Amino acid sequence: MKAWPWIALAACGGGSTEPAEHVAPPAMSLDATPTAPDDAVVATVDGHPIYASCVAAQAAADHVGAQAALRECIDFELLARAAAARGLADDPDVRYAWRTALVNREVERDFEDHAFSVGDFGPLWALVKKRRGYLFDHAEFRGSTYVRVPIDDGESAADAAAARDAMAKVAAAVAGQAGLSGADLVDIATPIAAAAHVPLEHATTEMYTQRSMDKPYADALFAVPEIGRASPAVRTIYGWDVILFTNVVPAVHDTPDDTVAGLMPEARKVFFTRWVDGLAAAMTLDVHEFADRIPDEDVP
Repeated sequence: MKAWPWIALAACGGGSTEPAEHVAPPAMSLDATPTAPDDAVVATVDGHPIYASCVAAQAAADHVGAQAALRECIDFELLARAAAARGLADDPDVRYAWRTALVNREVERDFEDHAFSVGDFGPLWALVKKRRGYLFDHAEFRGSTYVRVPIDDGESAADAAAARDAMAKVAAAVAGQAGLSGADLVDIATPIAAAAHVPLEHATTEMYTQRSMDKPYADALFAVPEIGRASPAVRTIYGWDVILFTNVVPAVHDTPDDTVAGLMPEARKVFFTRWVDGLAAAMTLDVHEFADRIPDEDVP
């Protein structure tokens, strides 16, 4: 069971912006309650019942026999009575823990255990699908590291040829090699570019699909058969490149049912606040915020 942050809702009779009168929290009952009409009383402590369901739960939790589990239930009841006799039922920490457990149980019963369908989310589902649906239907993404001799529009034919020849030598030096890293490619290209007296640039790219990149660059990258291998020298819009295939996210084309299953956790997460607001509306509860009463301090 998750621990959810609880939200305090103040009951108000109308649209007033004044805070509601302080209402004492409901009294906590220390008596155990039966889980079913036939839940038998198996012991009492000063007249307070211990039910068979407690014994069964304790035995399952601690992997003990029925008699040992009963003893644990009795001990728990004795400790509860001792704590109550010392006034701990009104201890702020105890009441906070009780309220938190109460809220967590409500969330567990009516939200976590609810079998949501797409229709439960209304327009919110379309928003979640727009934001996250690509994760379940996308082309292959590839990452790369390149070394490049840049060419500007005003470069002479001789400079362009020098760039092409230098990158051809780099491509020849890495041809057939497997398991290369980006650093390996840069180390190989640097002395070749220096000997050819051409500038060298290098960078590692983000992950892209083939259609989202410069076509010559993308075609060269997606033609590389495996991670750790490099392309031949290729003329891109930026210059002459040798491109190393460094990372991949395989293409995914899930079925509609699988897509719904994949999006459901995100939809439930986004829907949670609206679900809580719906409870407030259904119970005609009103919520007032007094932001000016909260110190404007940075949260550590």
